[in-house]
Amino acid sequence: MVIACLLASMTFAQEQTQTMDDAARVEISAYMDNSSSIPNSARKILIDKMQKAIIKNGLGSTKNGRFIMTANVHELNLEKSETAPVIYIYNLEVSLYIGDGIEGTLFSNGSLEVSGAGDSKEKAYLAALKKITVPKAFIVKGKEKIVEYYNSKCDFIMKEALAKADRKEYDEAISMVVSIPSVCKECFDKGQEVSVEIYKRKIENDCQLNINQAKAAMAGNDWDGALGFLALYTPDLQCYPEVAKLMKEIQDHRCADALARAQSAWAARNAEEAASWLAEVSADSKCYQDALALQKSISSKMDADEKRNWDFMVQQHKDEVDIQKQAINAARDIGVAWGENQQPTYNILWW
Repeated sequence: MVIACLLASMTFAQEQTQTMDDAARVEISAYMDNSSSIPNSARKILIDKMQKAIIKNGLGSTKNGRFIMTANVHELNLEKSETAPVIYIYNLEVSLYIGDGIEGTLFSNGSLEVSGAGDSKEKAYLAALKKITVPKAFIVKGKEKIVEYYNSKCDFIMKEALAKADRKEYDEAISMVVSIPSVCKECFDKGQEVSVEIYKRKIENDCQLNINQAKAAMAGNDWDGALGFLALYTPDLQCYPEVAKLMKEIQDHRCADALARAQSAWAARNAEEAASWLAEVSADSKCYQDALALQKSISSKMDADEKRNWDFMVQQHKDEVDIQKQAINAARDIGVAWGENQQPTYNILWW
């Protein structure tokens, strides 16, 4: 497997025309640490230079990825002319790095010297940085090293990811295996399988925790809160039988409560409130037939105009319940999207 993947890595390094294929295999993001002493204006120039070089080599990424290119600047010397106006000349050494920003593994590094002149120190500094040309060989080496790293350590990565899952560090474990580049297909496929296994373990663990939370909510008579802990779990999970049992208990309680409130409202001849409570009764609850009977009883005691208004109110309240469910789903989607766009914590201080 390793020999085959190494041959694949040599091939994609040599075939420079397949930039679109490369982009699908390994993605590198330009990154600069905000805590560095480099001025913001200079940081922007460096990010732009790195990003253009990455894109030119077919490895551009718009997301905050695992593999990054970063840079550091060292001031070699600053000269000052004796003329008027004064001209400053900065000589800088720019160090470049490519690696795994999450685990802190360095794959490729290099340096180049640049100089720039200006009528202020800042202008001279920026003029020097604008002359940076990121070497192609440096990027090619970074691509090859990323692939070689995963080829040689595939089994170790799987073992470590599963060990993290055993410690219930599920998110980090999944991140390890889904970040494997697909240039080595066997390791990539293995990582996809392991990621599904770990994800299921994470969901099962979360499910058990939420079952306990739901039971506590039910004991405190917080039936809506209890349902919120259980609503996302599906029949393919091992925990689902207990989830289904609790949800049935919650549903039956809510059904009986809603029916009682509807009956009380109709006893006071408050048809609108009765319609509101009847809309809360789901079709698969044990008291649904009783709810239908009450609805028919109320409808039969109304004249034509009242019946039309009654039917409208029943449907309106059902629609409001559906809209609320849609809002909950939309909020959940927003939360997921927010999580996907967070900046990773990079471990690159020693680079």
